[in-house]
Amino acid sequence: MESTCRHPNCNRCEEPRLTTEERQEIFETFWNWSDHNRQWLFIYGSVKTSSPRQKTAVQGGTQRRVCKTMFKNTLCICDSWIDSALSHFSKDGYRPDMRGKVRNGKRKDGATV
Repeated sequence: MESTCRHPNCNRCEEPRLTTEERQEIFETFWNWSDHNRQWLFIYGSVKTSSPRQKTAVQGGTQRRVCKTMFKNTLCICDSWIDSALSHFSKDGYRPDMRGKVRNGKRKDGATV
């Protein structure tokens, strides 16, 4: 888990919304799942994109507003994790992760290779 947001003009993190213990619990829960689909579902459910660089973290059933840096540092993720999580959900529904499940083209017989 990385440090909290240290930006001098960040008014969402002046007084930490999440304690170190709460952040550690969120971090451990997130990484103990070790399933991208479940992790993406957590990110999708936790993020509320109402304006640029504004994210919401959910803890104990209540939403606490934190900056994007704090959200990413708590989970030790980068922007692409958030982008991927949001791209797998749309108004058409959920698109599951297909890594390792796609059969590509014709397969040659092992003896002729």
